[in-house]
Amino acid sequence: MRSIRNMKRILVDLDETILEFSDPFQKWLGEAHGLFSAYRLKDHHDIPKLFNIDFQVTMALVSEFHRSPQMEYLEPLPCAVSVLPALYKAGYRFIAITACLNEIKTVERRKANLRAAFGFDFDEVHCVGLVPSKKEALELYDSSIWVDDLYHHAVQGAELGHKSFLIDRPYNRHANHPDISRVVDWHEIAEKLL
Repeated sequence: MRSIRNMKRILVDLDETILEFSDPFQKWLGEAHGLFSAYRLKDHHDIPKLFNIDFQVTMALVSEFHRSPQMEYLEPLPCAVSVLPALYKAGYRFIAITACLNEIKTVERRKANLRAAFGFDFDEVHCVGLVPSKKEALELYDSSIWVDDLYHHAVQGAELGHKSFLIDRPYNRHANHPDISRVVDWHEIAEKLL
């Protein structure tokens, strides 16, 4: 296992970890494509099941949304907007690792969104594509803090020697891991770091 060399570096997922994605995406699905669900995507995180569409259609719709101007205007989670600037001021630096299209315009929109939402530039923004693994991006960094809302991503980080925090969500309560700290929100993360 790698030594813990930079615990002032926070590797962070974006959607539903620091930015609101599910609600705007669900609204867009209804307005742009007439796809509706009686359930809130934010609580279930299963697009094909909630909207009765197959995986290929799901990926096409997610890609279309990622290419839209809305990706520059996602709102920050309330806990993140109050905590991230304080952590930055305390010397922490942020690197985004997100399952998002790795296209120039999309990456530019994500960077602009982060700057507008939190008031500072992230050191790096890795858009890893619509893939089930963030391992390659996580391997680029020595042991750091890693925050995600998806259990399997949090496990990947922990297995690579990162200090993994899992933001508690209804869709990730099915499992626990001894090397992952489950937290309610960013206030709890800040309490552990500061």
